Amino acid sequence: MAEAEFLKHLQDKADALGMEEPKRSTWIRYGGNVDSRRALLGQLRGAVHLDPSWHVLDIGCGYGNLLKACEGEFAHLAGLEIEADRVEWAQKRVPSADVRVGSATELPWADGAFDLAFSTDVFEHINHDWQRTSAKEAARVLKPGGYFYFAVPNRFQIWDEHNKVFFGTWPRGKARERWVRMMGKRAFTEVWELTRHGWRALFEKAGFEEVSKIRDLNEGALKRAVGILFPQRTSLLLRKIS
Repeated sequence: MAEAEFLKHLQDKADALGMEEPKRSTWIRYGGNVDSRRALLGQLRGAVHLDPSWHVLDIGCGYGNLLKACEGEFAHLAGLEIEADRVEWAQKRVPSADVRVGSATELPWADGAFDLAFSTDVFEHINHDWQRTSAKEAARVLKPGGYFYFAVPNRFQIWDEHNKVFFGTWPRGKARERWVRMMGKRAFTEVWELTRHGWRALFEKAGFEEVSKIRDLNEGALKRAVGILFPQRTSLLLRKIS
């Protein structure tokens, strides 16, 4: 019943925002996409042993798609989301999960509370100082040897996936905003992408080491081809150094 209600919520929200097809259907499909999160779990199982006794955290859990995919797979699930209405729906969809409103810069859980944490398309939305704080917080709440999966867009994207313009991530600061507006966009979304090397360095300084590169499910064939010269996204499984 909760899934049917959730689908209706997405449809109503899309209508309230005035979305037209095909954007409306795409947004609704993405908003409730549990299958891609199940596929991600399958990828992780190919890299490490996922223990059913683990406590798992999703930082930036949104409407709870990953929590839904993990339901019944692990002993304890928790999620953090900054938007209260999304927390409400995540709790409705996965009643057993501990879902809270909050920021990645200050996780409301004890040191070493989790064995595995996720963060997908979150870190690019917080500024560089907060990225460093959030990376340290992710390390803090993981047990020694715990795993952290993250996926983010990189700085040198050919297509700026947030502002929907070509080369929109290459300039910085006011220059980026001017470029986006010059390309005819009325709205501007400020985002703080790093290069692939920059993302890896951020988490290494926070106390992580790389375990495996994971194929990003949001990266299609064209992005992978372009990524030979300019990596478009970074998707890594890390381990907290003991």
